[in-house]
Amino acid sequence: GRLVGISIPHNVVSIGNNAFWYSGLSDVYIPATTTSIGANAFGGSPIETITVAATNPHYDSRDNCNAIIETENNRLVVGCKNTVIPRDVKIIGVQAFSGCNGIDSLKIPQGVVTLEESSLGNSSLRYVEIPRSVTEIRSNVFESCGSLLSIVLKMKKPIRVNSPYYVFNYGNLYSQATLYVPKGTTDAYMEVDGWNDFENIVEMDGAQLAKPSMSYDGHYVTATTTDQDVDLYYGFGDEDPSNYYDGPFTVSDLGTVTMIAERSFAQDSEADTLVIKYFYNGDTLKVAETGLVAEAIEWCGNDATT
Repeated sequence: GRLVGISIPHNVVSIGNNAFWYSGLSDVYIPATTTSIGANAFGGSPIETITVAATNPHYDSRDNCNAIIETENNRLVVGCKNTVIPRDVKIIGVQAFSGCNGIDSLKIPQGVVTLEESSLGNSSLRYVEIPRSVTEIRSNVFESCGSLLSIVLKMKKPIRVNSPYYVFNYGNLYSQATLYVPKGTTDAYMEVDGWNDFENIVEMDGAQLAKPSMSYDGHYVTATTTDQDVDLYYGFGDEDPSNYYDGPFTVSDLGTVTMIAERSFAQDSEADTLVIKYFYNGDTLKVAETGLVAEAIEWCGNDATT
C-alpha cells in the first residue's frame, strides 16, 4: 500500500532534495535532530498535517500552522493544503507549495517580503492573495498553476518583476486568471511589464470598516472589530508596513500607532487605516489631541495616512 504517515527517525539529520517526491504521504513529523531539509523534499504528496518537534532548534511548525519553517530566518520551506501561514513568516521558500494538490486558496499574510523560485508552482491553487509587504517575486512562482483563476494584489504601487516571462507565462494564465488590484491603480499596473499582460484586471472596491473598539488594561492595548473576515495590523510611526503585527501592543512613550484593517476577500480588500496619536501618563492611555481614553478613539476613515 501507499505510504501515508511518517515520523522521521530521531537519528536523521538531513532530508535530501525530492526525498519524498509524490510519495503519497498525508502526515509528516520532523524530529528535533533534523537540521537540513532539501528543496521539494515532500513535493507532490497529499500532505494534510505537518508537525515539527518543539525542541528542534532549526525548524518549527509554530502556531500549529501545518508547515515547516526555518526558525532563524522565518522562511517557510514546506507547506501543504492545510497550511495557515503565520504572520511572522518573511519568505515563502523555493518550491514550498510545489505539487501541492488539494489546495484551493492561499492568503499570504502581511509581513512576507519574498516569494522564492517556484514557491507556488505546480499546485492546484485557484485563488491567491499577495500582500503589499511583498517586494520580490522570483521566477516560476506560478509555474504550471493551471487552475489559478484569481490573483489578488494589495500593493497600490505595483512591484517590478524580474523576467516576467518566467513568472507568469505558463499555459493560459494571462487570459485565464483575473488580476485584482486596489481601487485607482489599474493605470499603474498597466505600465509595469508582466502585470500589463493580464487580459482581465479588476479594481477592488474598498468598503468602509466599522470603527474598531479599543481597550486598555494598564499594559496592553487591544483593538477588535465586529466586521467579519477582517485582519488588524499595527505599526509605530514610520515603521515599515512589512513589520506590522497583529496586537495587542504595548505603550510607554509619546508616539503614533497606525492600524491597518484588511478584509480577506477580493471585493472588499482595500485597506482602511486608523491613526492613533497617544501619550501614556503611567496609568492611562490617552489620545493627544482630545485627552479621551482609548475606548473613545475617533475612527479616521479610509487611507488616513496616505
